[in-house]
Amino acid sequence: MAAVSHLKNKREAKLREGIERIMARCGSGGGAISVKSYIEVMSSYGIDMDDKEAAKLDRLSDNDGMIERPDFIEYAKKSHVIKDYMDAEKSKNVDKAELAFKAIDKDGSGFIDV
Repeated sequence: MAAVSHLKNKREAKLREGIERIMARCGSGGGAISVKSYIEVMSSYGIDMDDKEAAKLDRLSDNDGMIERPDFIEYAKKSHVIKDYMDAEKSKNVDKAELAFKAIDKDGSGFIDV
């Protein structure tokens, strides 16, 4: 039972980290998040909002298009968009690692010569 709890806590921690990264990329500074910035960040990762997600964001935002931090966090915990973002971010990191390895693997053998 403790192992299941540990895995759940680990997933929740990763989700919280992903949410915090998104908020930082949107320039929230720890406060409210701009819906426009959020959509732009997601779009830069190739993630488009469907009408259902856009409607959720509209309901959460105030007249200035801002969503308060606690409201955004609750939305993000349930949104598939956040999970898509985290998958895309992980994929970008793998691509960077592969490029770095190829730069070091001078002869293309798949090994790093010392």
